[in-house]
Amino acid sequence: MDEVDPYRAPTANIAPPLDALADLASRGARLGAVAIDLLCALATWIPSLLLEIASRLISPGLEDSPAWSIGGVLVSAAASLVLLGVQAFQLHRHEATLGKRALGLRIVRLDRTPATFTRLVWLRLLTPGLFFACPGSSLCCGMIWCVTVPLFAVDALMIFGSAQRCGHDYIADTVVVRKVRDPKS
Repeated sequence: MDEVDPYRAPTANIAPPLDALADLASRGARLGAVAIDLLCALATWIPSLLLEIASRLISPGLEDSPAWSIGGVLVSAAASLVLLGVQAFQLHRHEATLGKRALGLRIVRLDRTPATFTRLVWLRLLTPGLFFACPGSSLCCGMIWCVTVPLFAVDALMIFGSAQRCGHDYIADTVVVRKVRDPKS
């Protein structure tokens, strides 16, 4: 009869399985993806800028033209909502934002299983966003930068750790990997 040694070390494989087709994304690739996403976000505010310039050219005597300014802001806000919808669709369908998809990256769980849409949006995107916005929301505009910029910096600079994960990656238990093509396809 086999006796079980209660003092024997466990034999279970506790290391997370590594997907042979997914490697960690480089820091440069992640920076490039964020730059693309930021350029997309900035592009949504071009209509507001153009309408403001047009209002100054059409009616140079008027210092403030609230109708043009409000119209530009509304158009840009609508464009921002459309971009938010596109990014949410990209996260749901491809596990990547537009920037990450353009550079061949995707977001997965730490154990390399697919990340759910809820995890990607709520834990990885909105939770840090709310965390960064709340401390500065009741302060004057100048103080918002004093609070949120260091928080964003700490979140982003965490990528220089050995795990190459930002703060929002730790919150959502995710990692960004390179999407390597399957040799069978």
